[in-house]
Amino acid sequence: MVDIKQVIVTMLRRERLTADLDDSESKILLDWLVDSIERLGKQSLGNIVIDMEVKKLIEKARVLSKIVCLWNKRKTNSGCFQLLASSNLEDCIPTPNATSLELLESLVSRTKDKENENSLNPQKIAA
Repeated sequence: MVDIKQVIVTMLRRERLTADLDDSESKILLDWLVDSIERLGKQSLGNIVIDMEVKKLIEKARVLSKIVCLWNKRKTNSGCFQLLASSNLEDCIPTPNATSLELLESLVSRTKDKENENSLNPQKIAA
């Protein structure tokens, strides 16, 4: 059995997911990531599958962080829009006046929706 708390502690020590985010953005991103990892731990999945899913979640967190960082640069939003589209998050393209916090909240909400869809279809997790 995987010790999910240890997975989370190790991930938080090793990953620099929030290096370019402010405190409120970091909290939203890490809350989502920790909740998602904890949900994985409650499922009847093998260690290898959990490890693969944690890696996918960390990569998703990196993408969300990068999208917010690109949005904050504001010189050109094309990089942000391209990353949103290539991550299948084009429905989260923000309005021009949206703050980075609003953008991240929208991204996390959409990501949670997709996770819920996958939890209804367990075959998608192993795919």
